[in-house]
Amino acid sequence: MRESLHRSLTVVGAGVLVFMSSPQAADVLPESPGFYSRQDHELSKLEESQAVPPNLELSPSVQFVLFPKSSSERVILQKLAFLRYEFLINSPSGNKRNELVRWNVPKSSQPRLAAPNAEIALRSWAVASHPEMLEIAPASALTPGYYRLNVGTRIYHFAVAVRDIDSHRDCFDEFTEPLARPQYGPCGSPDAAQSQATGEGATQ
Repeated sequence: MRESLHRSLTVVGAGVLVFMSSPQAADVLPESPGFYSRQDHELSKLEESQAVPPNLELSPSVQFVLFPKSSSERVILQKLAFLRYEFLINSPSGNKRNELVRWNVPKSSQPRLAAPNAEIALRSWAVASHPEMLEIAPASALTPGYYRLNVGTRIYHFAVAVRDIDSHRDCFDEFTEPLARPQYGPCGSPDAAQSQATGEGATQ
C-alpha cells in the first residue's frame, strides 16, 4: 500500500491550527476507493451497515479516511441512545391528556437517535501527498455508546467501549403530538417522564 508521512494537528498560540509533518510514523493509505477506519495505524475498509446494535467496535480515538473525497458527500456523526418511554400527547378538549403508548426496557430496546439534529463535531484535512483523500476524526475522544455515521447516502454503525455502555445513562423519552414534530427529553424517573409529558421541560 502507498504510505504517507503522518500528519499531526497541533494547537499553537490562540487557537491557531497548524499542520505539521512527522517523520516518526507513517500512516497506511487506501489503494482502492472506499471509506476506511484507522486505528493504531491499521486501515480497515468499512462496509455499510444498518444493523443496530452494531457488531463493529472501534476505538474512542478512531480516525477515518474517505477516498476519493467529495464535496457533495457530507459526513455526519451522531450518537444513538436508548428509548425508554414513548408518549402520545392528545388534546381533545384543549387540555392535554397523556397516554403512555409504549414501554421499552432499555436493555432490550434498539438504540435510536436521541436528537436527530445533534451532530458530533468532526475535524478533517486532506492528505498532503494525496489531496484526493480526506482524513476525518472526531474533535474529541468518543464516549462509550453506539454511533451512526453518514457519508452522503451511505450509513455506517459502530460501537465504542461496548462493555462500558450504560443504557440507563444514554437514554431518552419521546413525546409526540398529532401534526407536530417529536420532542425529546432526558431520562429521569417515571414521575419525571410523566411530568415532562404534560409539556414541562420537553425539548426539540
